Amino acid sequence: MREFRNGLAAVCGGVFLAACAPDAWKSSDPYNNFLNQVSAECYYDALSSTTVGELLQPSGSDNASFFLDLTSRLYFGKITPQDWTLQVTGQLQANATDRGIKCLLNVYEKTKNAPRQ
Repeated sequence: MREFRNGLAAVCGGVFLAACAPDAWKSSDPYNNFLNQVSAECYYDALSSTTVGELLQPSGSDNASFFLDLTSRLYFGKITPQDWTLQVTGQLQANATDRGIKCLLNVYEKTKNAPRQ
């Protein structure tokens, strides 16, 4: 029974890690610049009962980890802005009209449309 639990834990851990965006924790200057811009423009904007600034802290909470992972997926084109909004609002019990969501998506659109070097 003990071996079964250890095997199950290993499988579940692998599934959990595979679910994370591969670029979420990898250093990327363009992505870091994007997060810095989000922080500069949206830090105090509300997103449900929290702020964007609180969610940008990697050790802030499980919601912060979720938010950073999902935002990485958005930035690297793994999900659409609509999918990002749906997942963020579902997890954080937020509204699509919350200032934090609108601000981050505005920064994303500006970044996405800016010339890349």
